[in-house]
Formats: sequence, C-alpha cells, structure tokens
Amino acid sequence: MYLFSEFQVFPFFILMVLWAVGGWLISARLFDLKPVERHLVGFSLGLILSNWLSNLLTRILPMPFAFWASALIVLGGGILLAWPMRKDLRLMLSFSWGQWLAFALLAFFFTLINRGLAMLDDYAHLPLVSIMGAGNIPPQFPLDRNINFGYHYFLLLLGAQYMRVAGAAPWVALDLARGLTMTLFFLLAGLLAYWITDQPMAQVWGTFFAALAGGSRWLLLLLPPSIVSAISASLHLLGSTGQNGATLASLINGPWLIDGSGPVPFPFAFVSGINNPSNMALSGTGLFPFLIVVTLVLTAPRIRHRLAWLIISILLAALPLANEVVFGMLGFGLGLAILFWSIRNRSLRFPPSLRNWILVFVVSGFVAAFQGGMLTEIARGLLFKNPAAQSSYYDVGFRLVWPPTIVSAHLGSLSLIQPLQLLMALLEIGPVFLVFPLLLVRGWKQLSGENWLEAGVLFSGLVSFAAFFIEYSGTGGVRETVRLSGYFLMPATIYAVPLVWLYIQKKRQAFHILALTGALITVLSGIVLLSVQLYAMSKPVVSYYMNDLDAKAYQKYWNRLPSNAMVFDPDSGRAVTIFGRYTNTSDSWYSDKPEYTALVQAPDPYAVRAAGYDYMYYNYFYWLANKKFLAIETSCDETACAILENGRALLGSTVASQMDIHARYGGVFPEVASRQHVLSIIPVVEETLSKAHLTLNDIDAIAVTRGPGLAGSLVVGMNAAKGLALGTGLPLIGVNHLEGHLYSAWVHIAGESIPEEPQFPLMALLVSGGHSELNLMTDHLTYKRLGSTLDDAAGEAFDKVARLLGLPYPGGPSVQRAAEDGDPMRFNFPRAWLEGTWNFSFSGIKTAVLRESKEYQTKGRSMPVPDLAASFQAAVVDVLFNKTMRAAREFGAKEIIVAGGVSANRVLRQTFQNQKEFKVHIPPLWLCTDNAAMIGAAGYYRLALGHTSQLDMDVQPTWPLS
Repeated sequence: MYLFSEFQVFPFFILMVLWAVGGWLISARLFDLKPVERHLVGFSLGLILSNWLSNLLTRILPMPFAFWASALIVLGGGILLAWPMRKDLRLMLSFSWGQWLAFALLAFFFTLINRGLAMLDDYAHLPLVSIMGAGNIPPQFPLDRNINFGYHYFLLLLGAQYMRVAGAAPWVALDLARGLTMTLFFLLAGLLAYWITDQPMAQVWGTFFAALAGGSRWLLLLLPPSIVSAISASLHLLGSTGQNGATLASLINGPWLIDGSGPVPFPFAFVSGINNPSNMALSGTGLFPFLIVVTLVLTAPRIRHRLAWLIISILLAALPLANEVVFGMLGFGLGLAILFWSIRNRSLRFPPSLRNWILVFVVSGFVAAFQGGMLTEIARGLLFKNPAAQSSYYDVGFRLVWPPTIVSAHLGSLSLIQPLQLLMALLEIGPVFLVFPLLLVRGWKQLSGENWLEAGVLFSGLVSFAAFFIEYSGTGGVRETVRLSGYFLMPATIYAVPLVWLYIQKKRQAFHILALTGALITVLSGIVLLSVQLYAMSKPVVSYYMNDLDAKAYQKYWNRLPSNAMVFDPDSGRAVTIFGRYTNTSDSWYSDKPEYTALVQAPDPYAVRAAGYDYMYYNYFYWLANKKFLAIETSCDETACAILENGRALLGSTVASQMDIHARYGGVFPEVASRQHVLSIIPVVEETLSKAHLTLNDIDAIAVTRGPGLAGSLVVGMNAAKGLALGTGLPLIGVNHLEGHLYSAWVHIAGESIPEEPQFPLMALLVSGGHSELNLMTDHLTYKRLGSTLDDAAGEAFDKVARLLGLPYPGGPSVQRAAEDGDPMRFNFPRAWLEGTWNFSFSGIKTAVLRESKEYQTKGRSMPVPDLAASFQAAVVDVLFNKTMRAAREFGAKEIIVAGGVSANRVLRQTFQNQKEFKVHIPPLWLCTDNAAMIGAAGYYRLALGHTSQLDMDVQPTWPLS
C-alpha cells in the first residue's frame, strides 16, 4: 500500500502507543469512565496532552526530541498516577480489540481519502506545516517572517510531529493528522450517544451521524425550476463559487469546481456553505476543536480525583490553539449557563463546583494568551500598542447588520426575513437545526446536576444566534462569519442521535418514521460526498500546486538550507513547503507585494539576489514564459510552419496544401507528397517568420513532427528542423503528430481572447484519417489509451464511403456537404458498440453503405446520396459521442477534448457542444486538419517537462501515442 511507503511506520506507531497508554492510565485513574469508553477517551486525552506539551517544549528543546519528550511525559504521568497497580485498576485496563480494530480501519480509510484530496486552502496549510516542522513554533507568516501569524495551528502542529518523528512529507503528515483526528471525533461522538442512551445501537448511529450529517441543499433538485430561479436571483455568490457559474440555478446541477478536489468533482447540490458534513472537514483546523470538546464532555462530569482539574485545564487551554472561536463560544455558553442558573435559583451565590470551572477557564484563558495562536495575538495587541511593534496578520472586526442574516460561504448573506432566502438558509443548514429545542432542554437539566461544562456546550449554540445580527469584517472577509453562525451546528450534530433517541423511544411509530426520514435527509449529502471521496483514495496527490518533481526536491533539500535563507519561487508557497524556509513575497495569502510581483514578471538573477533571495526555484513552464517556438509539420500532404509563444499564442502560421494535386489520384500519393514538401518547406518557413515579424534570432526552440505519417514526408520536415537547430544552436523537440492534434485545444491566435485552458483529467477523443482512439489525459504528456479502432478509422471510413457514393476527395467534407440535404433517419446503419471495451469499429458501417448502394445499382435506381451520407454520418457520430461520454463518466474526467481531422465535422461538433454534462474543447476548424501550430504547442509542453531530442533523431512512421 502506497501510504505505508510515505512515512516510517515504526516510530509513528510507537509515538501513538505512548499517547494511548499514557492517556489510558490517566483516564482510568482520574475519571469515572465506563470500560467501553476508556480506550478511545484515553487515546484522545494522550494525543491532546502530548500535542499541547509539544507546543511548549519545542521552544526550549530541539526537534524531534521535544515531541518524544512530550509523549514520554504523558506516559510517565499516567504511570505515576496508576502506581501502585492495584487490582481494581488492572481490571479497568481491560483491552477492547473491537474498538481498536474499528479505529485503525477508519483512520486508515480517512487518511487514504485525505491523500487523494488537496482542497480547502492547501496552499496555506502545507507551508505552515513545513515551517513548523523545521522548528518555527509558534510560526510567523510563512510569506513574510516579520508578520505575526496568530493562527489556530493545533492540527498543523500534529502534522509537524509526524514530519519529524515519522519522516513524513508535509502533505502526508497533514493527511495523517486529519485522518486520525477525524476518526477519533466520529468514534467519540458515538461514545457520547452510548453514554447518554446506554444503547449500543445508538453508539453506531451516533458515529455514523457525526461523520455524515450536513446540509440539504440537494432538496433544490426537487423544487420547481421557477422557485429555484427566484431564489437564485436574490443571491450573491461568494469566493470560488462565483467563479463556477453566474447563478445558483446554473450551478445546482453541475460540479463544485474547487482546486484539489480529486479525480471526480463534488456535485454542487450536495455541499453546503454553512453545514458541510464532517467527512469534508479538510481545513487547517479539521475536527480537532470538536474532538477536544467531545473529550471534555465525556470526562468533565466524571472527575474522581483533584488532579483531573489539571487535565481539564490543559484541554481547555489547547482548545483555542485548535480554534479560538470554539473556545470563545464555549466560554459564552458557560456564561449563559451561569445566567440561567441564577434565574432558576434566584440567587447569585454560586456553588463551589461553579467556582472551580470559573477558575479553570481563567487559568486556561491566561495560558492561551501566551502560548501562541489568535488569542496570543489579541493579547499582544491589547498589551503592546506600539506603532513600531511587529505587525499582525489578522485584523479582527465586526459590524452590526439589519435585517438579521446568516452567512453562507458559497451563497453570501441570506436574509432571515425574506422568505426565499430564509428557505435557502434552512436548506443550507439542513434538518439538524430541529434538534435545537432538545439541546436547550438537556442543557437546562444539566444545571440541576451542576454539570457546568456540558451545559455550557449545549447553551453555546444560543450564542451563535448573535451572529444573525453581526458580520465579521476582519481579515478573511464576511465568509468568516460562518465560523460564528454555524457553530450551533456542532452540538446539534453530536447530540442529535442520543437526544432524539430518548425523545422518541416512548412515542408513537409516526415519530420514529419522522426521525428516520429526517436523519436520512440529513446524512444524504455526506453519503454522496463520501462516495465521491472514494475515487480519490487510489490516486494520492502532493497538492494541486505541486507535483512529483517538487516532492523529490523536498526529499533532497528540506530543512537543509541555512536557517535564514530565502528561496525565490514564482509560486512562493511552494518554495516554503519544499524547503521549510520563510520568504518575503506577500502581505497575505491573497496579495503579493509589488516588488515581488515585479521580480516574477522579470526574473533577472541579479535583481533577485539584490532583493535578498539566496536561491531560485522554478519549473520549465515559468522559465519558458514568452519563449517562441518554431514548429514544422510534414507528416502527410500539408507543408506547414507556425510560431507560438508560451505554447499557446499563435504569432504566425502558414500551410501549403497539396489537396488539389492529390485529388486527381483520389488520395495521397506518397512520392508526390514528399517532392512537394521539398519544394515548399523553405518558402513556408520564411513566410511564417515574415507573418510573425520575427527572424530566426528571435526563436527559442524548434519543434518538428517525428511521426506517425508518411516516411518520405516526415524526412523532409525532420531534415529542415535539424538544419535550423544545428545552425542556430536551439533545442530540438520531436513531437508525435497525434499528440499535436490533442494540443491543438491549447492554441489561440495572439491578441485575441484567450480560451480557458483544458483541465485535467481529460477524456481525449482523437479522430482522423488514420486514427480513432480514446485517451485519458491525467496531466501534460500523460496518456492512457483506453481504446482504438479495430479496423477502419473514422476518417478512413468517411473517405471510403465518399468513393462509394461518387463524392470527391477528401471524403470528410464531401460527405458532410451531401448529408446537409439528407435524412439521417432513413437508413438504420449498424453501430458497433463493442460492449465491454472502449474500442471502435467502422468497417461494418462502411459495408452496410456498400450493400445499400449496390442494391440501388443492381435495380438501376438512382442512389439517394444525401440520405445515405446523412445516415452514415449519424451512425459514426452516434458511436463516437456515446462511447466518449461513457468513458468520461467511467474514468472521472473533468472535461473532454475532441481533436483530429474528423473533429471538423459539423454534426460531431454540434453533438458534443449541445450536451451540458462536460465542458468540451474542440479546436477551430483551421486547427482540426494538419497544421504546425499544434506541433508547436505539444513541443512547448515537451520542453517544459525536460524532453529534448538529439540531432541523430530519426522519423517514426508508425509511432503510437504513449
């Protein structure tokens, strides 16, 4: 399994054993837990305590010693508490194989999912993990070490532990940390359901619900389009959602396009801007803050020793490092609990148990003000208001709003007094909000038993309702309001199963049916999103902005440069991740400094060094920016030359066609073709340079078609390209003609609007006179051939049918013109679907046309050429279109490319363009037939990935795409 090869399993396992045993002993001695609860609660305690201690010890001890010392302190503390090992303690430490097996399998499962995804601010979290792994705890802003960065980095700190202890790369370490904490949260939520109901089945449902409960935006799919359009018209899309489409109505049936989302996009209807399911908690905090809260809820009411208060204090101090908003909400919730207790008892004389909790919160808040994170930055701002002091990344601010609104990270501010927007808000939240009255009832009951912590958790949801009247106005924008308004969903999610279970157990069957229906509506989004996540498991990624070469650079250079070294990289976050060193490029994750932008646009090494950078790290794509490629194509009967800039912008193109010469033969005559190439090649190159207003001195590389094609024709172009490369000293790149056809989708005319670049993975249909094949492109120059023609190619079939029908050469355009006046339904020609494969076969269709034409000739009747042409064309297009669409769905393609000479066929183009399921890239007509622009585009990407050719390169007349 690839995962186990990405880190050192033995130290990783030993570290977790130290946490587990230490936390286990602590939980058994200090808390009155049930046997079924001690294992996972103890592991959670050990994990949180050790991670919190690491945050302190890394400031005085070297890494990774500080991490091992933290784990050993937890283990040592547990042993001291347990000693001497009395009989009752040994009984409490009974081992539960079932729980640990479930934990191991789920942690492995969710880690694999995380390894296949790189979404939700991966560009920010990987640099932070790398910087912290290199010893910078607490971290400054990675893109400017002079900016204090008050961030909730508790999960990232766990990733840093895995980097230094288990040798995991940042992207692996963060995935391990997320997978572990997600699994613990889900299982502890199930234990909470078991604790409240004493029902094992409630534990199973509690785990399931905590993992998958989310919003119900998908219910829009069941509403009339007119209502969806009315809701859509009142919304303002935020962030990347606005880049996906103009309106909600246009997005609801499509994908949620977000960077790093894996091989199959998530359906937009099943995500939420307020209440995404927990299995989608892929941010920098993950589920760690809620894991701490559930651990507190399970331990705080069952304290059996005074030392337990120290553990509770540490858990609370760790909470703002995981998420300061959750800590603040819990504090306000405890304040509401105190207020309600005073009202209920009509007294301000608080019991001793409450004084303990007030003291614990004060102590943990004091520690939080100095341990790092957002609260430390707030405290720094209050205590040191010196204009010359080091600046802080985050500005915190709020503004009052009216009418009351709830903010969706996708759909913007939703007014609660406008019926349509209120409906949208309820769909974004999902049915889980109906549990809220049960939370308040239980919270009120907890006051009787003076269970202050749980009452605070249950009442904290009330505090988030204040967010209906305020919006966050600090760093991050209004979307950050979701952290406040959506907070009440956390206690609702973890308490929903046990509280509804207790509520309906003595009710009529109708209540049971309603509860089950509500639960299914709530978890459907999570189930659908989980099914999409499964596709990512087998395809691990580094990140969407890094590749395998970057990973190799990381293995060689991470944390090996001088501690104060800076690396210049046009993608600044990438360099920080790879080398573990700060840079000086940006004021925020979204805004680069002008001086850095100027360097990126003109990367003069002397200027880069003068700006303080010690090293440069870049890829070929960056260094080849504005480079000009001269390309030559002579694979068949077209002598073509083109000049491209940046691999896409066409500066000049010339094509000398031999069509009129070969028309008299009814096809290409090889010897004639090669002789014509000899006569045309030099004039064509000279004319292209003239069109582009360039000379050979302006050219940076030479690309040429190496094959497949007619050997004699290929040799002419190859020798011309070699002569140019030899005379100028420029790099030479041999290009596969079929690859060129695919890369025609990247070409545009310089100065005109730039079309969107195709997004991988792509399903590429290549249809020409000699080839008909389906290829899955997962990246540049990375192809997997799924199927090809078993006999005639589509273009070949068009030529042969044209001859059968007496139409002139070339057959493709002739058949299309004849078909314009024909009935495509008159003849039902056979479709060779070749079920179980992605191959094509067109000889049967050709034979059927032959049979029909001979029947007319035998009977002396005039052939209905238009109808025969139209019916033949419809059959070919039907097979090409349907097999391509099925393959795109099957292999998780994001978009489709249709290229090659046959892609010029009008019916084929319209059929693909009329479907709405996939974005389709079809080159303009002048790029469908043989041309040199496509060879230049493919050559650019070959050189960008380090592929060059030698002067002794030979042609390859039969060269498959691979």
